[in-house]
Amino acid sequence: KSNGKWVFAGYGDVLFAWNATDGTNGISITKMPYNDTSEENCTSPYYGGPFPEPIAVAVEETTAGGNADATDSATSSSSQGNGASGKKNRHGVKRHLNYRGRNNNNRQTMSIMPPCFDCPMPCYKPPKPRILSLLLEGDRLVAIVSEENYQPIPFDGPKSVPPIVSNWQKLVVRVYDISDVPSDGSPLTLLAEKSIKGEFNDARSFDETGILVTTSYLDTWQFATGLYRYNKEYCGLNATEYSKKASELAQNMTDEFATRLFEELELDDDCSNIFQISAMQSGSDEDSTDGNLLSNFVQISRFDMAADYSNQDIPIKRGGAFAPGYIRSIYSS
Repeated sequence: KSNGKWVFAGYGDVLFAWNATDGTNGISITKMPYNDTSEENCTSPYYGGPFPEPIAVAVEETTAGGNADATDSATSSSSQGNGASGKKNRHGVKRHLNYRGRNNNNRQTMSIMPPCFDCPMPCYKPPKPRILSLLLEGDRLVAIVSEENYQPIPFDGPKSVPPIVSNWQKLVVRVYDISDVPSDGSPLTLLAEKSIKGEFNDARSFDETGILVTTSYLDTWQFATGLYRYNKEYCGLNATEYSKKASELAQNMTDEFATRLFEELELDDDCSNIFQISAMQSGSDEDSTDGNLLSNFVQISRFDMAADYSNQDIPIKRGGAFAPGYIRSIYSS
């Protein structure tokens, strides 16, 4: 971007600015904030205690003729008898093979890892932020910055409930003052910033108004999984009975699912700005939606680039719509 006096460019997580007519006059360097966590100070959430001890399982096999004899009894994994070999497969499971003569029987002793609901997570370091777009108007420069939003699911055992809204990306809108651009390598003055959930689609500016389009993907499987015909509670029911029972189950889950979805999307007070484009679909088999009208949520965020920000916060007005399938084109007005 350039206003004729200065040139602004984003490279990775760094924003550069220099004189448009004479690049030898110096440069401004603004680095995006990044928490470079060290292994010693890692704050990744933990599942709990140490890994459990492996369990050794003995298996009898016949490789050429004869009957296979398998036993589940635990045995020592150190049986490295005559001709024994120990290998680890790609899953880290150690196998000991002892060849037992001409009858081609062999004995396998495998050390397997039991399910672990109480294991520590490794230290996770997110990648550095990336500047995805720049908007320029008057003496304001807006940087749209992407930060990875990976959050390990809190695991409370088999009954853990994953989030509905899947956002691998978090966007940060940062507004800088460019009325006085330094040329000694120092950064631009930050006026305000705002975090927005969702993956980046596009950004535009119309005069002093900034527009940001994002997409959040929805996991509707956890709502629909109990409604499929193959579930055991529908065994023996005819089509009419199945439809009635599945409908009752869906109605009992709807309020809770909608409340969780509303909270995770962090909508402003109510749904009055949500355009009900999905209501225009019939939901019949002829629609190319695979029966899912809630595959993702497209959000359009609007903000004033020239405002006098208080407390370095950017007031944002939001609108959006639930949509099926993969988003290729978005039109907003």
